Amino acid sequence: MTPEDRRSFAESLLLLGEVHQTSEISLDLAATYFDALNDFELGDVQKALRQSLRESQWFPKPFELRTMIIKNLDRQYRLRIQAWNDAKRIEMGDEGDDTQRKEGDQ
Repeated sequence: MTPEDRRSFAESLLLLGEVHQTSEISLDLAATYFDALNDFELGDVQKALRQSLRESQWFPKPFELRTMIIKNLDRQYRLRIQAWNDAKRIEMGDEGDDTQRKEGDQ
């Protein structure tokens, strides 16, 4: 995140706090969360905050949000790699079925 993202991030964090009925979220607490998560893109952080609404019973710690973000990014990375591999197979005219049949024939 960039310094320009602070306001948007704080608004998202405050909303999460309201949902979890967390006592007031101070500016210092919002700044601490921002600093703990600022190596990620704002969109990825907001996705984790929304995910937390669905999956967390309690207000998440920065570590829990980081874990969600990393898992989401890992999942996205694996999907991109799989899509790239699938595209390459199609480009080469090999859709996987021929290889399995050839191995089974032998």
